[in-house]
Amino acid sequence: MKVKDKEVLATKDVINNVDWKSRHKSNKPLVRRSKGVLTREKILESAILELSQSGIKGTTHRAIAHRAELQLSLTTYYFRDIQELVHHAFMLNANKLLMDREVMFEKIFILLNAFKKADLRKSVVKEILYLQLVDLFVDYIAHSASKLSEASKVERLMFTERQFCQKLDKVTKEYELSLLLPYKNLCFYFDKKNTGVNTYLLHSMISNIQYSVCAQFKEKIDQDFINQNVKKILAIIMKIKH
Repeated sequence: MKVKDKEVLATKDVINNVDWKSRHKSNKPLVRRSKGVLTREKILESAILELSQSGIKGTTHRAIAHRAELQLSLTTYYFRDIQELVHHAFMLNANKLLMDREVMFEKIFILLNAFKKADLRKSVVKEILYLQLVDLFVDYIAHSASKLSEASKVERLMFTERQFCQKLDKVTKEYELSLLLPYKNLCFYFDKKNTGVNTYLLHSMISNIQYSVCAQFKEKIDQDFINQNVKKILAIIMKIKH
């Protein structure tokens, strides 16, 4: 058996034995939320849906109350200012998207950490890892299109609205830093010198693919479109001949 064939089998063996279970297990007891907290969350969830379908101008206290099937007085009780309500909805939506991305990146880093750093520089290992990472990103983008299209719309609204409010701009910048961090950590594995440039490139390309798929998605997701574009950008980041 050739040395390359042995390395391929060894790499696949490592991948097959990866423990995909979450590394972060919480032992905290479940806390029962009060009726007031649940009502507030229901208002914010309804605001997110209203924002995704009606935009900023169409999102009013009355529209949110109608969608939430609550009295108008309740929405104004918890959020007297509609701008405050919208900004809280933006933050809840952003946190949900961050958690969803975290699940995907956790799988990526579990996979990468199964190898020694020296092994990650081997072309055989990189080729196999490349295909694994492509699959993880493709699955994530397809999931976003089918399950998180509304959340993606609201995220883009938040990025647009930030220019009109200094307070929102500040928290949006913090959100962007949180978005970039896992991309930065991933790029660092393969090219320390160009980590900064590659981070923005990878994040921008994945986001653009995600937004494009979400905008076009109706009943069937174009897996080929996602796959081809993800392969192109990851090949650049990982220095793979594609």
